[in-house]
Amino acid sequence: MKRISIIIVSVIAALVSSCHEPEYVLPTADRQGLTSLTAIFTFGPYVDQELAKLTIEDDGAERYEIPIPFFFPETSSDETLIYMTKLRVQAELQPNFKISPTLGILDLTEENWFDYTDPKGNTRKICITGTRTKGTLCDLVSFSVDDLSVSGIIYKDGSNKLQIPYLDDMSAVSVSAQVSPHATLQKINGKNYVPGQKYNMNSGATVTVLAHDGKTTRTYTVEQSIPELLDMGLRQASIEPLFNLEAVSMLGLPAFNEEAFVSLAVNDSKLAICTGSKTAPIYVNGYNGSKLGEVNVSGVTADVIANDEGGHVLFCNYAEGGSSAGEVKIYCSSSFTETPTLLTSFTNFISEPVGHRMKIVGDVAKDAVIVLTAEGIAGVTTTAKAIVIRIDGGTVVDTYSVDFAENGLGWGAAPVSIATVVPASATPWNDGWYVDYYENNSDPSVTDTSADSYILHHISAKGKDSHMALAGNWANNPNCLDLKHFNGASYMSLFVVSHFPCWGADPRLYLYDATSAGSISEVLVNKNIKNNQTGTYDGVFGATGDIAMWASLDGYRFFVFYYDHHAQTVGGYVADCFNI
Repeated sequence: MKRISIIIVSVIAALVSSCHEPEYVLPTADRQGLTSLTAIFTFGPYVDQELAKLTIEDDGAERYEIPIPFFFPETSSDETLIYMTKLRVQAELQPNFKISPTLGILDLTEENWFDYTDPKGNTRKICITGTRTKGTLCDLVSFSVDDLSVSGIIYKDGSNKLQIPYLDDMSAVSVSAQVSPHATLQKINGKNYVPGQKYNMNSGATVTVLAHDGKTTRTYTVEQSIPELLDMGLRQASIEPLFNLEAVSMLGLPAFNEEAFVSLAVNDSKLAICTGSKTAPIYVNGYNGSKLGEVNVSGVTADVIANDEGGHVLFCNYAEGGSSAGEVKIYCSSSFTETPTLLTSFTNFISEPVGHRMKIVGDVAKDAVIVLTAEGIAGVTTTAKAIVIRIDGGTVVDTYSVDFAENGLGWGAAPVSIATVVPASATPWNDGWYVDYYENNSDPSVTDTSADSYILHHISAKGKDSHMALAGNWANNPNCLDLKHFNGASYMSLFVVSHFPCWGADPRLYLYDATSAGSISEVLVNKNIKNNQTGTYDGVFGATGDIAMWASLDGYRFFVFYYDHHAQTVGGYVADCFNI
C-alpha cells in the first residue's frame, strides 16, 4: 500500500511540474487570413476544372475581383462570359477566419457581399466579384521569311533578338509569324503589318507584337547571322515543355472509356492525332496545342499515321493476316492538308494482323525503313513479328518480316497489349531493333524489388537480346517508342502510358541518346506527366497512346509529342542545338 501511494504522489508531482507554465496562444488577427479565391467551372466541357485564381497579398481590402480569362483554354476562341454566372468559388482561409454565408456557386458578373470575421470576432463586409481580363502575352513564338523558306530564331534571354540565318539581301520579302494566343503581329519596321506585303528584313529590322489587351507590346530586332551549332546532338539546357492539354474537353478526342487506336504524326511543327479510322485525324499547333483542323484523308483508310524524317506523313490501313489476309496500303503526303498518294501496297503475308502501329526512320523520298508492328489476336495468339518496308532512292526495294520469337518475346492485341518495334538506325540489318511492350517480368538488374520492370529490348542484327530494365510498376504500359535523328545524333523516346490514371499512376516519358545502337543514355526523364483523367476506375484497361518526334527541316529544333488516351493528356517538348 505504501508503495502504491508513493507512485501516485510521484505521478501527480510530475503532472504538476509539466503543467507549471502552460503554453497558451491568444487568437490574433495580425496574420493574413484570406490568401486566395478560386473560381471553378460548374457546367460545360470543363466542369470541375479551375478557371481562375486570385492570389491575395493583403486581406484588408473591401473588394476582391477574380481575374477571369477572356478565353478558356487561353489558346482557344471559347469565351468565358457564359460561365461567369455560375462559378463555384472557393476561399483559402487560415484557421479561425470565417466568411459567411458560406461560399458556393456565385454569379461573378454581380457584386456578392459577405461577412468576413477574424479570430478576435471583428467582422466587416467584403465583396467578391469577377472581371474578364484580356491577356498581356505578346511573344513571338515562330517567325518565317516565306519567300526564302527560312525560319527565324527567337531568343528568350530578354534580348528580344530575332536571328535570321540568311546572309543575303532581304530588302523585299514576305513574312509570317506565330504569336502568343490572341496577340497580333502588329508592326514591321514601325508600320502596320499586312500579310503578303513585302518588307525589308535585313539586320536592324524590327517586329512588334501587340497583346490581346491592346496595350502591351514587345519589339524584336532582326540580326542576320548563322547560329553556331553544337558539334552533335541537342542542347540539354534548351529542353522545355510546350503544352499539356486535357484531350477530351480541349481537343474533342474520345473519352478514356471509349476504344481508341492511337497514333501520332508530326509535320512542319504541327501534330496530328489519330484515334482510328472511324473519325478523321485532327492536327494541332505544335507550339501551344490549339486545334487547327482535320487531316486530309481523302480516299484513305487511316487506321494508323506516322511521320518520316523528310517532311512526309504516312497513312496505313488495318489488314488481317493468315487465311483472311487483307491488302496493306500505305499512302504518303507532304502536309496535313494535301491529298495523300499511294506509296506502296501488298497483301499481308504474315499470319497476324498489322495496321495499328507504324514507325519510320529516314526519308521516304530517299532512303528509309518503315516498320509495321504486328499485333496478337485476343484470346487466340500472341505474336513477335513486324513487317519491314525498305526504301532505297525513293523506291520500295524490299518488303519482308522479322520475328523475335526466338528471343522469347511475344505480345498481344491492339490497342493496349501491342508492342512497338523501331529500327535502331536507318540500317537495322546492321544495328538491330528496339522493342518494348507490357511485360510482367522481373529483372535482376532492377534493385527495387517491390516493382516490376520495363524491359526495353535491343535485338542486334545477329539476334542477341541486350535488354535494358527500367524500374517501374504494373500500373504502366511501356509500349510507345520512336526513333529519329537530330544534328548528327540518334534519339529514341519511350512513352509509358497509364493503366490506372484514376489511382494516381501518371504517364512517364523517357528520351535517350541512342547514337550508339544498343547503348542508350538518358537525356530527359519525366515520371509525372500531367494526368488529366477525372473519371473513376470502372474496369476499363485502356492504357493506349503513342509518341512521335520530328526534327525541323532547317535542323535547328527537335520536337517530342505524346498522347496518353487513358490519362487524357496530350503534350510535347522542344529542344534546339544552338551553341549558346
